[in-house]
Formats: sequence, C-alpha cells, structure tokens
Amino acid sequence: MAKIRLPDKCSNCGKKHSKKFWDFSDNTVLCDECNKKIGDKWQREIDWPKRIKVLKKFGKISGIVLSLLILLFVLYYYGLNGYGFNGYNRYGYDKEGFNAEGYDRQGYDKDGFNRQGFDRKGYDPEGYNSWGYDVNGFNRQGYDSEGYDNEGYNILGYNRQGYSKNPDNNEKVRKIAEEYYISHTYSLPDFFVCSDMAMDVWNLIKTQGINAKICAGNVNRDIFTGETTEYAMANTDHAWVLAETSPMAYVAVETTGGYLVHGENGLYYRGFCFENPAEFKKFLTLRDSYFQVCGEAEQMLNYWNENIAGAPYTYAVSEYQGRMNAKTQECNNIISELSGLIT
Repeated sequence: MAKIRLPDKCSNCGKKHSKKFWDFSDNTVLCDECNKKIGDKWQREIDWPKRIKVLKKFGKISGIVLSLLILLFVLYYYGLNGYGFNGYNRYGYDKEGFNAEGYDRQGYDKDGFNRQGFDRKGYDPEGYNSWGYDVNGFNRQGYDSEGYDNEGYNILGYNRQGYSKNPDNNEKVRKIAEEYYISHTYSLPDFFVCSDMAMDVWNLIKTQGINAKICAGNVNRDIFTGETTEYAMANTDHAWVLAETSPMAYVAVETTGGYLVHGENGLYYRGFCFENPAEFKKFLTLRDSYFQVCGEAEQMLNYWNENIAGAPYTYAVSEYQGRMNAKTQECNNIISELSGLIT
C-alpha cells in the first residue's frame, strides 16, 4: 500500500499542488487525482517485474524439483541395480543377461544355441554342424566326408584298401565261384548260358545263408548312357551275381570265370538286378517279348503311316487298324510289366 507524502510532484501529470500525494515503492509519486484514476494500474505495473522475478525463481526451483522427481522415478522404476518392474534393464536384458526372446547379447539362449540352432562351436543339439558332420567328422549315417564309417568301411562294406568287412562271407563266395567254374564249362559268348550259370551260382550262395542278386547288363560298356530302357536292354549281353557279403555290401561274382570283381570294373555294379531267379527269368521273357511284339507294332504303325493313312475307310482298313491297335496295346502291356520289374 502506498504511503501519503506531502509536498511532492506527480510523476504522471507533473502537478506540484494536490491535497495528497501518493508515494509508491519504486520512488514514484502520484497526485490525489491521478491516484484515483490510475493508482491501481500504476501499482500493478510496479509489482509486475517483481512477480516475473518471483515466477522465474519459482520456475528454476520447480525445474530442479521436477528433475529430482524424474530421477527418483527412474531410480524407483529400474531399481538401484538398473532393472525395471518387468525385470529388464534399459537395454532390454534381464539379470541373467537374456532378452525377452531368451537370447543373450551374443545371440545364444540359455541352452547355448543361437537362432539357427547351433551352439558356440557350431553344432546343433544332436551334435552336427551345418554341413551335417559331428565333432569326429561323421554324418548322421555314420560316414565321414569320404564315405567311410568309424571302422573304415564304406556303405558297400569295403575299406580303403578294398577288403570286405566280413572276410568269412567273402571267402565263402570266392570258393563257391572257383569250385563252380572248375566243374562247369563256358566256351561261347552266349547270354542264355551265362544266365543259367548266374542262376546256379545264386542258388549255391543262398544255400550258404548269404543274400545275393542276379544281374544282367554289359561289363564292357555302360548300358545306361542311352536315353531309353530299350537301349539298355538291347545292349544287355551278360549275366552275373552280386553277393551281399556284409549288410549293404556287395561283391560281384563272375560266374563264367570263377572269380570276384571288386572295384576294378564298376560296370559289374550297374545293370538290371533281381532278387531271385523267378524275377530274372520273367525279365528275360519280357525282354524277348518286348523286342518281338513292340517291333511288330512299330512295323504295323509305319506301314499304316506310309500306305493307309488318309485312304478311304474300308473294311480292310478297319480290320488292319484293329490288329495294329491290339498289337500296340500288347506292347504297352509288356512295357508296363517291365517297368514294374526293373524299377
């Protein structure tokens, strides 16, 4: 509240004579008339800078208080050790060092495996790396990168030196081949003779408790280089035996010579192979029928295309077409049987 001060000069209108003069805190003076008109406004203008100053001071104090409150909240939320209510720190990891997906900073879970399923050494839970080999260098089938198991034998049962895993069976088969050769004669290159000899040796091997197959093919050239089964069958001119001397391990038996063939001629391991003589005989019969029947069907079709196609449809044409279709169907039936036998 302003104090009365007499005499003085009005800081607003400049009057020196007034019943009263009003003195303000900023050392200004208003006459009685001016005080009545603008006294309150004058006082507000004097007080406003003070209020601004107080507000600024209060603002600074409020900012400090707010910062302290935020700091307290952060400390309270993350705790003294830096972890929040959900158990994770500001980087997203829990106290054990794992994120919400269960992986640490290096990308491994609690069991030590990454997102691809491999541990820090590069092996999956079953102990195999991305190439499928375990710490000892063997794959899931038990073979190393060269195809040999932990005993040094490949899937055919032979080691790197070419010796069988089961020497007893190997020796039995060798003796059977030699004794059969001594007691039988093979002089002419006849497919049917070597076929009979192969079936005989197959039977002798089976009686010793050794599994065997009868194979037909060509031991001088690969019959499967052609594009068709017909080519392979047309070039089949020999028969032999494959004896299973150990599980999934076969050795070829040249029945016309009385000896075993290991890896020196791989063509002995490529051919049409059958589980027993019945299947082999059926193959021989179907093979002969194929060349005869399908050959006739092809000849009839060629004759039709060259001489009959486009001609007036007569009884003779109809009769020939019926025989041609029947022969073609007979050929297709043979092909179907062969496919089921050799595949």
